[in-house]
Amino acid sequence: MSGRTARLAIGILGSVWALAGEAVAMSAGRSPNEGLLHLAIGLTYLYGGLAIWDHEPANRTGRLMTLVGLTWFIATFTASPWPIVRELALALEDTPTIILLALVLAYPSGRLTTRIDRAAVLILAVGATGLNVLFATSLPIIGDKSGGLYGGLALATMTAAVVAWRWLRVPRRSRRDLNPVLVAGVVLLAGVTLNLVRRIWGVPEDVGAILLAVRDLAPAAIPVALLIEFYRQSEHRLQALVTVERAADVELRRSRARIVEATDAERRRLERDLHDGAQQRLVSLSLALRLLRSRLADRDDPDDEAIAAVDEAAAELRIAIRELRELARGIHPAILTEAGLGAAMTSLAERSVVPAVVSALPDRRLPQTVEATAYFVVSEALANVTKYASATHASVGADCRGDMLHVEVGDDGVGGADASRGTGIRGLQDRVAALGGRVTIDSPPGRGTIVIAEIPIA
Repeated sequence: MSGRTARLAIGILGSVWALAGEAVAMSAGRSPNEGLLHLAIGLTYLYGGLAIWDHEPANRTGRLMTLVGLTWFIATFTASPWPIVRELALALEDTPTIILLALVLAYPSGRLTTRIDRAAVLILAVGATGLNVLFATSLPIIGDKSGGLYGGLALATMTAAVVAWRWLRVPRRSRRDLNPVLVAGVVLLAGVTLNLVRRIWGVPEDVGAILLAVRDLAPAAIPVALLIEFYRQSEHRLQALVTVERAADVELRRSRARIVEATDAERRRLERDLHDGAQQRLVSLSLALRLLRSRLADRDDPDDEAIAAVDEAAAELRIAIRELRELARGIHPAILTEAGLGAAMTSLAERSVVPAVVSALPDRRLPQTVEATAYFVVSEALANVTKYASATHASVGADCRGDMLHVEVGDDGVGGADASRGTGIRGLQDRVAALGGRVTIDSPPGRGTIVIAEIPIA
């Protein structure tokens, strides 16, 4: 049987037990109002305890509270017509009070953590049960049954002192969380103590009525305080978890943004190294080949084969320089760094195999990471138009809308683009997401494709 199924069974059987007990008490003369109040308080403990138990199974508070609710109705069977049931109920009718003390002292973990707490619960269990056996049952052990009230007063005073000591030894920063439960416990014990005093020494009738009302109503304060405090703490834990998740999300975005910035910086370094290093050496080599050809051609007996070889080498070198420039531009175009996103997008449109028009450009320079991300969105989208769209024309545009850069690339091709089938667009989506933006693709079959990127500027 699972934990939830077991709790459901306890709830059903506990409800039947409660109704049976109240029926016995009311058949013996308890008024309907008293019966309904007693039933409501007991079921509040039972159902409230089951709710807390289900919400936090590892915490024993819910189990203790459920046990209070189950034992709450033992006292109703003191009116049972069966002598054995009646005597047993009289002996055990203080059981819910014993568990209530354990519940108050064990809050919020549900565990008794000190020897004083454990001793107090044990003393109350032995003392209250013993007094009931001696003075409440019909066992002819003690003739004068009224003497048990003094023992009960001593136990109530001791219990109240332990609860007060529990409050005093709690660190100040924790008292706010424990106050509702401990105060409700003190009120309950105060009501029990004052009613014992009333029975021993007597009080005016109107005062006695008030004390009886306090005794009957005070037990309801504990489950209400427990439920409010438990769910308040749950809300605090949930808010703390949300705060941690938000902080983690912010830190993740910052980390991803730093990776993007570092990647762009490395791209710029590689572009500069290619431009200032390998490309310059190849250009120098091209000049050297020109000089060599000139010298070969100026000789009295020019070697046509050697001149042809030099020409062929020069042609290959020009191709290598062009490819190197394209490679450098793909890594990080110099025009993007020097002239900004507008000029770089215009250059992409001019070099596009599919004719492309520029519909809009930013009116100012933007942060380097934003410009680089927008550039590669346009570059990848135009490359996809060339490879897959079968389009006759395309359009590119980028403009600032509030604190967002809106980038759009469209074509009149076959549509049906799916980011899940290619790594290029997925990589761009990740890159844009790293800056807190997003990429969306609208590509109905036969109606072209529109790629839209929204990138935070700040």
